[in-house]
Amino acid sequence: MSPVELPYVLILLDETFTKALWDIGAEKSFISEETYQKYFFYKQVKKSSTQVITAQGAKCRNMGVMELIIRIRDLEKLWLFHVLADLEYPCILGIDFIGGSKIILDFDRKSLAIQESQVEDIKIDDGNLRVDLSETKLNVVANVLDNNTIESIIGEKVNCAIIKDLVLSSRDQLIEEQKTDPKFGHTYRYLETPEDSSVNAAICENWSRDFRLVEGLLFYAKYATSLGEMQIYIPKSLRNEIMREFHNKPLAGHFGRFKTFHKIRDVCYFPYMRKFIDQYASTWHMCQINNYKNALPAGRLIPIVSNYPNEIITLDLLGPYPVSRVRRNRYVLVITDHFSKWAEIIPLKKASARVIADKFFDNYISRFGAPIKLISDNGPQFISDIFENLSEIL
Repeated sequence: MSPVELPYVLILLDETFTKALWDIGAEKSFISEETYQKYFFYKQVKKSSTQVITAQGAKCRNMGVMELIIRIRDLEKLWLFHVLADLEYPCILGIDFIGGSKIILDFDRKSLAIQESQVEDIKIDDGNLRVDLSETKLNVVANVLDNNTIESIIGEKVNCAIIKDLVLSSRDQLIEEQKTDPKFGHTYRYLETPEDSSVNAAICENWSRDFRLVEGLLFYAKYATSLGEMQIYIPKSLRNEIMREFHNKPLAGHFGRFKTFHKIRDVCYFPYMRKFIDQYASTWHMCQINNYKNALPAGRLIPIVSNYPNEIITLDLLGPYPVSRVRRNRYVLVITDHFSKWAEIIPLKKASARVIADKFFDNYISRFGAPIKLISDNGPQFISDIFENLSEIL
């Protein structure tokens, strides 16, 4: 029997974001040796020689136990983790943590993908753990992942863990929101019933190539994500909920637009996602008041003082502008005397260093003489060898 792939939840272990797997079949909580070596190698591990056998029958060597601070949403506590060699998951939260933390597993609203058969094996010692199977409906993720035909027909994995914290009364609510979505609701209805006369079959047939309807849920399957999974389509009415989950919450990190986009893109899809995330993140109040510039502060401003005309000359190149009709000029060289503010404006066809040096010599130096100092914006034309040679000659 092949193992069932369960969804991960993002947790914080000693200020390090880690993907963890809920496992009600595990008596203890574990982290893999790879996770330990990568993030927590500085932590002391109490040695142990106990051998652990996983639910799939794989034998893992127990390297020892260590304490880590774990944070999930509003929950924060110090917990004991066993370090296992050859463990295929980064982190497993077992029945000890679930029961000891008084966590409620709600199979109707939350996306903890646990099979019904596993519920029978849950050991409830002190009443801290409660399993809610109201209306006998499994959650979105469990229904999708328990479908044995998905991988054989489509050849891709499905991940719905993104919607674990959406305020959904049931799986049917998400389906209803997808059906009535103004953008791709017609695609949903076409995939569900191609003969539906209320949809434009010619348009929907083209769009439907990029989507799959799996267990009543609409997925985007045009491009493979970095996780190798299809992306669930998020209707317009739920996109703000997605942003609140992946941007606003403390464990989301309040990342910037680029990181938030890449986090969301791997697990869900909706059109113009980058633009939507940019607008949302750039207008989020908490980010605006706490944002800081990742740059050194500007230095102290020291005024430039000139005492007589032609002591200090400033050069500036403007353009390119639209080509002039008669002489086909596109650039403007501005030469300004710092003391008198006298300005010479010279039109140019090209902005090469040689052309600028020639124009500066012919139009200014030959008339007013060589200045003591030249000030420019360090453009490539002004720091070229030609211009430096002209400055040395003068």
